[in-house]
Amino acid sequence: MKKKSFKRHLSEIFLKQNFAELSKEDKKKELKACFINDLKWFLLATAFVLCIYLLIHFI
Repeated sequence: MKKKSFKRHLSEIFLKQNFAELSKEDKKKELKACFINDLKWFLLATAFVLCIYLLIHFI
């Protein structure tokens, strides 16, 4: 699956014609999945930067 930004994913969800017809639970699931995916990438990038910083600092 190609990585999408949270904002772009949200706009795609809201542009779907049937989004208004989705149940409240389905809407929550879509938004939660998107948020968790972006959080995962943010934490991964943060960990990478921290590792590089520590490597440079201690060598």
